[in-house]
Amino acid sequence: MNFIISDVGKNTEMESNKLADECIKIKDIFQHHNITESDYALIQNLTGKEISQLLKIYENESISCYCSQLRSFSMAYRQIHGYFSFFVCIIGVLSNILNIIVLTRREMVILPINRILRGLALTDVLLMIEYIPFIFFYYIRVFPNLVYSYPGAIFIWLHVNFTQIMHTISIFMTLALACWRYSAIK
Repeated sequence: MNFIISDVGKNTEMESNKLADECIKIKDIFQHHNITESDYALIQNLTGKEISQLLKIYENESISCYCSQLRSFSMAYRQIHGYFSFFVCIIGVLSNILNIIVLTRREMVILPINRILRGLALTDVLLMIEYIPFIFFYYIRVFPNLVYSYPGAIFIWLHVNFTQIMHTISIFMTLALACWRYSAIK
């Protein structure tokens, strides 16, 4: 009977040493990638794994972030970014619509450079109009249950691809505008 109890004690001690080694590995990984307690709480919610309990066994303090000032600024700005970008999008849409109206006047349509400017304003309008639903979806979280769902993933996929296409068109139009102006000056 003593043999069994001591053997169980050795197994328990071996298991706790193994668990401590795992905690050290997890702690090192978290510190290396600058993952904080709020980050691994999100990981725990998504995966269902009890990562935070392993870390708390090893040490009773949370992992400190080496860039805590930048992280705190980022978290504070994230709370106002949705509202700020919504305001910028509304102002941008209105001003670009005014640009399009001016650039479609009879005397302005004739010049090819104004066609490029009109196309640039149009891509910017489309980009900002598309960004408004993304603001409500991702930052303001009007539909929080859709964030990690299949329709939410499809929306993010469409948003990412559409914004990349619009940015690429905008970049090429800006390059065309620069080349046109360079050739006009030369």
